[in-house]
Amino acid sequence: MKVSILENSPVLVRISLCGELNASEASQVEQELSSLLTGIQRSVVLDVSEVSKMTSLGISVLIRVYNQLKRRGLKLVLFKPQESVAEVLKLSRLSEILNVVRTDSELMGKLRESD
Repeated sequence: MKVSILENSPVLVRISLCGELNASEASQVEQELSSLLTGIQRSVVLDVSEVSKMTSLGISVLIRVYNQLKRRGLKLVLFKPQESVAEVLKLSRLSEILNVVRTDSELMGKLRESD
């Protein structure tokens, strides 16, 4: 899986995930995200539009990133999940906890909301 920063502005950090977030990739992705998020003091947008598959280990990575950011008073938003990933998020009820958006206007609305 490829992890890369798409945007690093004063308002947010947008990180792209591309590929499958599964058992063989979860540890590496979590390490990369932890490294990228060290010292970050603004909202984080994970662009998951190029994630084609997510397993339970992928879900656990998202939960740990969410908790890491929440402890620091920061927001995590998942942006444009593919249908298969959106279904996994819904079945796991993670979509009730995480901010999941499909459009730029929804994203900006979520970023303006206070928790």
